Amino acid sequence: MEEKKEKEIKVPQNISSMAASKNLFLASLLLAILLRATAQCPEGKLDIAVVETGRTVAGKMEWKVTVTNICFCTQSNLVLNCPDFSTAEAIDDAVFRQVDHGHCLVRGGEPIHGDETVTFKYAADRQTRFSYSSSTISCS
Repeated sequence: MEEKKEKEIKVPQNISSMAASKNLFLASLLLAILLRATAQCPEGKLDIAVVETGRTVAGKMEWKVTVTNICFCTQSNLVLNCPDFSTAEAIDDAVFRQVDHGHCLVRGGEPIHGDETVTFKYAADRQTRFSYSSSTISCS
């Protein structure tokens, strides 16, 4: 009777080392993705457009403001510089309100998601030059 030879299967002795390397690679990849998201969404990544509507309110020109978050991250507590802002037209405080002279809060500080737009109108003798002041950015 012939003896059967058992085949020896070699298993790498460093399996735990391979698993650790894989985990390190995945962690590095995740970190790179998060850093890329932050780099692509610096503070102030907004599009602020102001156009005249052609209407008048209380003898003042009406302006339409569109604030768009052009970052894929969410921005909350968005404050715009709004120097010398005044309006003859009522604006819903939940959408836009002056918090102190020269600073205005958008959407009551609530989140504005990527590609989301907030729009409001105001009436004044001249256009206000809105610009980014601050926000809280959340990339998830």
